[in-house]
Amino acid sequence: MKVNQLVEKVLENWHIKIFCLIAATLLYLFNSFSTVEKKSFVVPVQVIQDGAVMQVGSLRKNVNVVVRLPENETSSIHANQIHASVNLNSFTESGTFSVPVNIELDEQLLEIDPLEIRVNPEFLEVKVENRELKYIPIEVSLVGEPEHGYFVSEYSVTPTSVEITGPRASVFSTEKISTERIDLTGLKRTFETETKLRNINNMIEVSEGTNCSVYVKIEPLPMEKSFENLPVVLTNLNSSFEITSELPRVSVKLKGLMPALETYNISANAIQADLSSIAEAGTYEIPLRFYVPLAFNIIEKSADTLKVNIIRKPEIHEAEPEATEAE
Repeated sequence: MKVNQLVEKVLENWHIKIFCLIAATLLYLFNSFSTVEKKSFVVPVQVIQDGAVMQVGSLRKNVNVVVRLPENETSSIHANQIHASVNLNSFTESGTFSVPVNIELDEQLLEIDPLEIRVNPEFLEVKVENRELKYIPIEVSLVGEPEHGYFVSEYSVTPTSVEITGPRASVFSTEKISTERIDLTGLKRTFETETKLRNINNMIEVSEGTNCSVYVKIEPLPMEKSFENLPVVLTNLNSSFEITSELPRVSVKLKGLMPALETYNISANAIQADLSSIAEAGTYEIPLRFYVPLAFNIIEKSADTLKVNIIRKPEIHEAEPEATEAE
């Protein structure tokens, strides 16, 4: 009996009660929507690719994120609190796939109620290739010229190779990687320097520790220089003798280092013939002596000896005085 009475109470004026319920719901929704504001953001897309494949080709860099939240909360939300990403870790083969865009919010935004998030587009077309690993040599990049008279005789880099990873096609087409440019302009001494690697392919990842050490050996340039038509200086000839033959001119070629030899001028008495051993008149073959700095080597000379004719000087007799008439 009591149940019947309860049912009768509920059903009494039921159409009025339903109308009131609908009206209350509409009022609630109207109030909710009237206090909710929409805000749009442009958010960069991060590519998560720690698995077997890597993204290649072009990919949309940003997505539009629309946020609906209470009007009094709009000032508390900023673009840097919203993070968009596509995760490629579940893919294991090369191909083109439609990947959902994941949205993550900073923790303080999760406390806002109500909060509605929509992203456009919801999916991105991503082309991927299998990840590959390879070791490639490091090439030293030298620019400029050392100081005049010097040259690079040797250079090396430590380590000599580096590990790279990336999409299959990019890795297979990469044969070497260069260091940053090392300027040699005006240098004349050997040196060692720390530098970095220049990775010009954004698809390629270089293993950790991209610093390297470069050793450059700079030395003076060797050169040869000829001196022509040089006189021979005769020394230590006994004063009672004289030379009747004409003395030839001599040429020499020196080898040395450019910074010193280039500006060197041979002295007038650099080639000598020592005649101290001559005690009689006659024809003699006298060895030549060459006086040049120890830094230079004589690699050619037009003569090693000098042929000379030696005669004794005529004796000069003084005339006797004539006798006077008185004598």
